[in-house]
Amino acid sequence: MVKRDPYSALLLDLSAIGETEDDTDINHEVAFTYFVRGNRLLVVKLSMVGPYAVVLAFGEDGHGPGELLSRPAGPFESRVLDLVQAHGLRLVPVHHLETPVPLAVVPGRDEVTLYAALFEPEAEPPWW
Repeated sequence: MVKRDPYSALLLDLSAIGETEDDTDINHEVAFTYFVRGNRLLVVKLSMVGPYAVVLAFGEDGHGPGELLSRPAGPFESRVLDLVQAHGLRLVPVHHLETPVPLAVVPGRDEVTLYAALFEPEAEPPWW
């Protein structure tokens, strides 16, 4: 999936609206992770499992708990969410992301949240 680089066009479009950085860690994640900086830091995660995405917002400095964006909080966030959807990705609702699924993707655990299964196997949802 990494070699195919399926989201290169989206990354190019995101870079047109804010400083963008690829922070994908293929050793620990099952998603492409992009930082997009505008009036605050947005983290766009695009699942390698299917056409699923989450957009997380952090403070201007990138610290603090993440906030899952499902509807725009302002023009910058709106443009990012619109681009993600325009490229054929589905934004997964919070109630689905928090649902436990019976997958043993982490040693010693028989289930994880859907968020972990689609985006970060070893992590809990950042808004918890």
